[in-house]
Amino acid sequence: MDLAQLAKLRGDSLVVAPVSLALLGLVRAVRRWDARRRLRAEADEWILRGYQNRRASRFGWRIDELTGACERRLPGAVPINRIGLRPCRAELGAILHHLEVRS
Repeated sequence: MDLAQLAKLRGDSLVVAPVSLALLGLVRAVRRWDARRRLRAEADEWILRGYQNRRASRFGWRIDELTGACERRLPGAVPINRIGLRPCRAELGAILHHLEVRS
């Protein structure tokens, strides 16, 4: 449709195209959101079962997402009590070493 034809549109015809495009955009956004939600749920289940190699997995992106700085700043996230963890420093170091060896 060229500009001359668009200029002749009146009433309902003038509204249908933009509304249709907006609805199409909304439907596509909801589908992308749902697909991402399903993929995150699948990755979370895999992580809960345990994993061997973080970088080699197809869910490495989710591990990075969960452990990244952005995730830790989300509302409702529990901050780490670093002072309270000082007595457990040796145990935490052993856990870290174990995780590094596994990945």
